[in-house]
Amino acid sequence: SYTISNLVPDTTLEFRIRTQCDENSFSAWSDPLQVSTLPYQPATLPYSCNFENGEENAFWTISNGNQANAWYINTAVNNTLGGEQALYISMDGGLTNTYQNTETSAVWAYRDIQFPDANEFLLSFDWRCHGEGGGSYVWDYLSVYIGNPVRKEAGDESEPQRAVLLGNHLLTPAWSVAEYVLGNEYANTTKRLYFVWRNDYSAGVNPPAAIDNISLRVVNCSRPLDLTVENVTSTTATVSVTSTDE
Repeated sequence: SYTISNLVPDTTLEFRIRTQCDENSFSAWSDPLQVSTLPYQPATLPYSCNFENGEENAFWTISNGNQANAWYINTAVNNTLGGEQALYISMDGGLTNTYQNTETSAVWAYRDIQFPDANEFLLSFDWRCHGEGGGSYVWDYLSVYIGNPVRKEAGDESEPQRAVLLGNHLLTPAWSVAEYVLGNEYANTTKRLYFVWRNDYSAGVNPPAAIDNISLRVVNCSRPLDLTVENVTSTTATVSVTSTDE
């Protein structure tokens, strides 16, 4: 037996072996054996990441393959007071937060999250991305999903199976804040937070996607749900809500 170290988490590998018959001859290779390494241990709440912590950065799975535009954690751009780094798309190895649009790209960055028992959660992050789109059409853009952990390979533009699209982000070149409220269907589960950059092969405006200051926490004072209005007259109305704090 032989122990292989320093493998990449959440990656499918193929192994073959052969016999060394003597000093100069070998057998044919064995049939292949495929093995998938386990993903990183999920983060727990409250979770924050400003990409300044090298140890935490290593827990992000980045699937760039040989795509023309790729994710990097580096210093070309950031939105952290006193910080230097962010997660961003680059066409030149992370030197700049720019992209080229003569080749299509689809690249992924994701992190698993363990949700505790709670009624509501708040996900927020800083982002910027111009890209390309108009009306209901998007061509160069950042998408954010959350769902069951599924391995995504570079070049795969499809939505992760059993994942919810939280939103598409584009046409915003200045830093902005995105916030998403997640309900109790996530309680006591492990989910994967996905960021994917997609671009086509024509047009588009820099900068591409950049992300900083991710936060995911339990909401201790949940928003009211199921707003209803009854008994409406010309001067009065009865408003009722159901609170998740009960």
